[in-house]
Amino acid sequence: MYAGGVCWLAGQSPYDRKIFQEFWQDEILTLSNRPFKQEKQEGDLDNYGIMFPYPPTLGVIVIPLALFSWDTAMSLLGFINIVFLLLIAFPPAELIKRSLNTPLAPGKIWFAVGLGCLFSAVPAVIYTGQTSLIAFAGCLGAIYFFQRGNILIASAFIILASIKPPLSLLFIIYLFIMARSWRLIGWSSLFVGITTLSIVILGGDYNPLPEYIDSLTHRASGGFNKPINMPG
Repeated sequence: MYAGGVCWLAGQSPYDRKIFQEFWQDEILTLSNRPFKQEKQEGDLDNYGIMFPYPPTLGVIVIPLALFSWDTAMSLLGFINIVFLLLIAFPPAELIKRSLNTPLAPGKIWFAVGLGCLFSAVPAVIYTGQTSLIAFAGCLGAIYFFQRGNILIASAFIILASIKPPLSLLFIIYLFIMARSWRLIGWSSLFVGITTLSIVILGGDYNPLPEYIDSLTHRASGGFNKPINMPG
């Protein structure tokens, strides 16, 4: 993701497999004490499946991060993830507080929510620098603000949700079906469309779909991404 942000900042498209691998080589393999450095000294990135399989809207996160050094960007992403984790934890904590007949101290509720986070995949998401928490916060934010009648803010949160479609797509479809609001569909489509188009234009590639499909095909064929290596 970091290399993709650097790629966009340089006016190049990370969906072009060859261009992205060059940036990945420069930004990742040349850094010291990185896990891939010893494994791939020969630059055999094509067989390794180093591609950029993310939607353009991820640029709202990775482009600002790419303005910083690698180590600073890692720390910032960890901080951002923790902030969004707290935003995600707030609604269930409030739901528990309102739903139970017997009053519980807020400290006990937050302890239970924190314990749930500790024994789930949340620490791994933060440690590996993934964006699931940000996308999920986008889903919850869209629902929260739509329920309060603020269509524009809800639509803006859908931009965050769109950075990780495998996680957020069912949530957003559910929201659209339950909301029955053409305004929400229209504004969110406009916001996501403008964001996507702006970032694609920044990369200088007005039709990245062929390169994107090519990258996904090579990523799926890489040894690292074989089904036997993919956890459930």
